[in-house]
This record gives sequence, structure tokens and C-alpha cells, in this order.
Amino acid sequence: MYEGSGGGSVENDGGGGRGGGIIWMQGMNITMQGTLVADGGNASSDSDSGGGSGGSIFLGAYYLDGSGTISNVGGSADDYSIGGAGSAGRIKLLRFNWQDLSFFENQNINSKFNLLYDGGESMQQDGRQGSLWSTPCPLGFAGLNCQKCPTGTYSNDIYARDCTPCTNMLAEEDTAFYYLPDENTPWTNPNCLYNCTSGITKVSENPYCKENFDLFLQNIGGVYILSLMILALCLVIFFMVYYVLQKNKYKTIEKLIDQGDKALNEP
Repeated sequence: MYEGSGGGSVENDGGGGRGGGIIWMQGMNITMQGTLVADGGNASSDSDSGGGSGGSIFLGAYYLDGSGTISNVGGSADDYSIGGAGSAGRIKLLRFNWQDLSFFENQNINSKFNLLYDGGESMQQDGRQGSLWSTPCPLGFAGLNCQKCPTGTYSNDIYARDCTPCTNMLAEEDTAFYYLPDENTPWTNPNCLYNCTSGITKVSENPYCKENFDLFLQNIGGVYILSLMILALCLVIFFMVYYVLQKNKYKTIEKLIDQGDKALNEP
């Protein structure tokens, strides 16, 4: 943790912006309501000086909650100045009990900090963005408050800012499924538990939750095989009808021949 450096001045007139200071707060429980500022100062007007860089802010506690603004932005240079802007500093938020899984599972932490760590502005060169270091989170949790990943997402990185959507079913098309909530611990890998929706063949027999007709096509080998089966069925029906028609035709001819024989044999 360092204080920010002051902005330079071409004419050594002290017109450069001051550097931001250091704010260090540490305790068992910290509830913040307000503003913490360690900004770099702007350069003096009408001077060819640079803006100061932002300072450092550290908040460390077992329970860190509340709302407000935490800022260590860089200072800006005067308009049309040849001076550059100051870069932002560093913000560090640390919960000492980040490895205690039960703590995050049982706490409804809903702190909302407005974090400002952008560099200053200058006609010559803008300052760089500062750095943000937040509490490492247990696997399956993410964000500044180590929130538990919701159903259908996971986290396998202790420094994850956001939970990542599960990917084991995203590549499949024409699927009907839903992800299952994990009853014990949050999900820590992209292959999340899921189930097929109602009316679809169960997941043990239909691992990709295909619609029933699509599953049927898959099981028989696809549309090409289905087309061959339909063609074969049509041919069978055609030959059966042809056979019946031919059989009836011969019976009719035999009947006519019998009638003709009887007529010839009558006195």
C-alpha cells in the first residue's frame, strides 16, 4: 500500500496535483455508510502540470457490509495543458474469513460499494485505471461479497468477479432441460447437474434431453434411415395391394370361364 505521487510541473511552480493518501481500516466488523476518498489532485489551472495519482484504500474485516463510495481516481490536467493525467491507485477489500464456507452460505451479504478507480483526463495522455483487489472466495462463490453462484452457474476461481454459466448443455440444439440446484455446496465446474423437462424421455435414457421425435430419429440412425424405412413400407404395401388385386382378377376370370362352360353344356 503506497500513497500516490504528485503531478510534475514544467516550471517547478508547484502546479502539479497532489498525490492521494492512504486509508487503512481494519476490524472485526465494519459497516460502511458514506465515502472514502484517496483521489489524486487535479493540476492547477493555467499551468503545464500533471495530475496526481490516486492513493491506496484497504478495508479488512471478518464482516464487511454497508454501502457508499470508495474512490482513488487519478487527477486531471488543466485543459490545453501539456501535462499528463494521474493514474488511479489501488483498492483492496479483504474478508479475513474468506475460507469459511459456512459463513458465506449463512450470511445474506448485500453490501453495495460504488468503486471508483479510473485514471484522470488530459489533452496529452489520460491516466491509467487503478487496480481492484477483492476478497478471495471459496469455490462456488464469486464477486466482491462472495455470493453463492446461482443455479446454472459455477465458479472454480477464488478470484472470480462473476459466476460463469454452465456449459455442458449449451452446445446442444433442440434440447429441453433445466439445471438443478445443488443441495450441498455450490457448483465448482462447468458440468452442472440438470434434468429433462416434463414430457421428455428421462435423462438416464436421453442424456441430451432431445425431444421425443428427435430422440427417435437419433436412435434409428437419422432422417436418411427413416426415409428408407418409409420407402420400404410403401413398397410392401404396394406389393400387398398388387397381390390382392391380381388374385381377385384371376378369380374373376375363372368364374367367367366356369359360366361359359356351363352355357355351352346346356341342351
